Amino acid sequence: MDEAQMQNMFSMMRVGAQTTLPVVLVLVRRDHIVQDTIAQLSKQRTSDLKKPIKVVFVGEEAVDQGGVLKEFFLLLIQEVLNPIYGMFQEFEETRSLWFSEQTFEEEGMC
Repeated sequence: MDEAQMQNMFSMMRVGAQTTLPVVLVLVRRDHIVQDTIAQLSKQRTSDLKKPIKVVFVGEEAVDQGGVLKEFFLLLIQEVLNPIYGMFQEFEETRSLWFSEQTFEEEGMC
């Protein structure tokens, strides 16, 4: 049933149907996971962000039964913690991370 629901959502997306989906479908490329996630979520209505998330990695056939979502969040967090984004600052004395005081948004990062 879940697979049929996913196939239905994909077919609606292909034809551009303006239907309300029961989930937020996030299509991301592994090598651009932060940029794709930001782009996908920024297009959603605020009310839709309360819906469950279904993740599809572009070019992969895995149906999200929970494992794909867990992998998505693991990869996303690992990438966001990457120092190139400058989003977090590491404190060596406590071995902890906290939000950086500097902005992390630069031209081309989104």
